[in-house]
This record gives sequence, C-alpha cells and structure tokens, in this order.
Amino acid sequence: MIIIILAACILGAVAFWPDEPRYDGKSLSEWLVVYEYGRLGTSSFSEAQKRAETAISHMGASALPALVKWIQYEGQRLPWWKNELLIIACKLHVKGSRVWTTSIGRPIYIPGRSLEWLYDDSARKRADFAYRYGFKLVGPPAAAALPDLLSLSECTNTVISARAKYAMVTIPNLLPQIVRMLTNDTSSVRYSGVHALNSFGSLAHEFPGIDTSSLVPPLIQTLQDPEFRVRNEATNALCKIAPEVLPNRTL
Repeated sequence: MIIIILAACILGAVAFWPDEPRYDGKSLSEWLVVYEYGRLGTSSFSEAQKRAETAISHMGASALPALVKWIQYEGQRLPWWKNELLIIACKLHVKGSRVWTTSIGRPIYIPGRSLEWLYDDSARKRADFAYRYGFKLVGPPAAAALPDLLSLSECTNTVISARAKYAMVTIPNLLPQIVRMLTNDTSSVRYSGVHALNSFGSLAHEFPGIDTSSLVPPLIQTLQDPEFRVRNEATNALCKIAPEVLPNRTL
C-alpha cells in the first residue's frame, strides 16, 4: 500500500513538472504575459516589464526549446459565424484589428485586444507572445535557435512560417553571428550561415526595416567558397539583396 501511494505521488509530481524554465517563482509563459501587459505604459506596468526582461534574459538558451515549440501552434478552426465576424472587424480595423498579408498574398486576420474573445485561445496567445517577444528577450543566445527557425520559416503552414520569420528578425545581434559562420572551417556551418543570409534577403521584402547592405561584402567573398552549394546559396542571396554586384559572375 505504501509503495502504491509513493508511486502515485511520484507520478503526480512528474505530471506537474514544468516543461518550461522558471525564474523568481514564475514560468517563462507567465513572464511573457507580464511583459505584454507591462507594455501598457504606466510606471507600475513599466517596472513589471523590466522585471520580465530580466527574468527571460536570465533564462537564456534554456527558454528556447519552449519558445520554438510554442510558435508551432497551429490553432483551432473558428465557428463560421466567429470567422465571418473576425474578417469584417479586421477589414474595418475595429478596435485595432487589422489584416496582415503574407508574401504569397494570404491574409491573416489579427483582432484587436477588445476582440480577442473571438479566439479565447490561450495557446495562441502564448504563441504570439513567444514569437513577438520571447526570442528578443532571450537576447543574443537566441541565435542557437536559428536552425529551427530557418526550418520553420519554410513550413507550408503560413502562420507558423510567418512567426518563425518574425522571430528571427527580433534576435539581437544575429547578423554578425551569422556572418562569422561564413568563414568556419566546416562546410556545413558555412552553408547554414549563407542559407540564413539568403533567408534574410527574403525577409527584407517583408520587413523593410532590415538593413541588409552590410551583408553584401561577406556574401561576395563567399562566392569564392570551394563548395558549390555554398556559392550557389550566396548567389541566390545576392540576387535578392544586391543583384547589381552579380553581372558577369559565374558559379
């Protein structure tokens, strides 16, 4: 009987073990909520936001597995009447609602805060907070998630792809870290780096604030790489970022 009770206690404890890091008594997802509402602007909220920034920065790379997992949330299909109401509200920009069009022309309807009851979806909110703020608040160590984000950016699910792309451009000091990969002795690392820059070339069309001019010199140097696939990826990147430097160049 004692053994059964002990086993039940252990299983119960395991069932409630957090699958996300914690800091100062709060989980990662809880700190993301604190950060979101800390953006409202009053002094007390601003202090809460600063605490959230400190907490998630302290978690560092340990937060990445959860963040990568959360942004892959695919959502649930809304009842037809809610879906129609959402589309109308977003098209009319009711209460901050808006329509975001992806690079392939697919509209994504984003309700304003007062209309979020249409979703009533905590997992979606967690996914939103993760891609908007999570990777940014982790800081430069979030660059370790780049392979996962690159893979997700090519996902056929356009919502997940868009989240991954947005998350990439929020990572602080990411581009210098990628550029350093181009001179690595291992060809697979060099390819990963130039593939990432190629992705940023695509992202520049979706996020005009990205300054890609600093990427041109290292990409030109990569055109001399001994590996064909690295040279080919560099050429593709330059076609998007600075096609004027490519005339008369061959692989």
